[in-house]
Amino acid sequence: MAAAQFIRGTLAHCNSQRRQSTALRLRKSPFTRSRGNAEELTSVLGTLPTPSNLSVNSVNFLHILHWDPGPGTPPGVQYTVFSRLSGEKVKEALNDYTTATSLQLRLDDYKYYLTVQAFFNGTWSPESEEISFTPFEQTLIGPPKVMVTDCGNCILINISLPKADKSSGIPNNDILAFYKGKFRVLWKKSNKTEVCKTEASSVKIDNLETGKEYCVQIQTEITMNNNTKPSTWVCTFSSTTADLIREIDNKADFDLLLNVNKTKEIVVDFRKGHTQHLPLTIDSAVLERVSSTRFLGVHISGDLSWSTNTASLAKKAQRRLYFLRKLRRVLLRLHFTVAPLRESSPVVLLFGVVAALTTT
Repeated sequence: MAAAQFIRGTLAHCNSQRRQSTALRLRKSPFTRSRGNAEELTSVLGTLPTPSNLSVNSVNFLHILHWDPGPGTPPGVQYTVFSRLSGEKVKEALNDYTTATSLQLRLDDYKYYLTVQAFFNGTWSPESEEISFTPFEQTLIGPPKVMVTDCGNCILINISLPKADKSSGIPNNDILAFYKGKFRVLWKKSNKTEVCKTEASSVKIDNLETGKEYCVQIQTEITMNNNTKPSTWVCTFSSTTADLIREIDNKADFDLLLNVNKTKEIVVDFRKGHTQHLPLTIDSAVLERVSSTRFLGVHISGDLSWSTNTASLAKKAQRRLYFLRKLRRVLLRLHFTVAPLRESSPVVLLFGVVAALTTT
């Protein structure tokens, strides 16, 4: 109920003007029904066959009403679609005459009852059987688009829902944000399946076995609309260390070579029972194993602590502070001699400061 109120509030402003303009047009339409003209309309009904098999095909808020001509319908028959809201008796025409047997519907957040009538040579057919349709509860939400990539002993899952039809009035055509939906993520290895739920469009699943095939399926969960379609199963293999090294070696085909002398190996292992790790080799050269290394200005250590990086920053700061202290002493000494030097050129003044720094 809360979700329905939220959706009605979101579309109230954008739908009110469209509905008012539509109602004004329909009040002037000859197809608008009321009790007063019911008897007059019945008098002109002939033997024109009644349209049948009404159905609404709605996917991602694109609503298409289909119907079949009645048996024995002559060529050139035209059709008009009528609708009424739940709780109302007055019917309104949704279109002018059409010879097609389908019509795209532009509907708001209400429950509609739809009928079709045929018209030929001034004669109307009886009304078809009435069907009901609630757009925001019955439209089919298409399957999510899923992209799965491996990252060693983990897999990265990127999820996106299809966009809503532009005629829906949904802000930015964003179905997930509009419904405030969630994703149900299923992943399996062999016959074992695990499940988690998320509102994010990107999910990372850790602590997987390397070298194994994992398959992922995404299901959309919406409180107001249970008519959702899951994605197909998307599978990938979690990479082993050898696979990663092999992938690096393949970059040589694009003139990208790995400098073995500048490549270091760090083992990060927090297990209680430490195991002996075999050394990594690239082009028959064994990589140097270190406890910490510097990468892009940051010191990375095997225990994943910041102590090494912090010590390096503190040491660099001390070197900078040393020169600042020296400069401060020189400026204090020059404080009493700056007046005579003002008459000199800036070059002489600068030479005096440099000389004082070097002799201190």
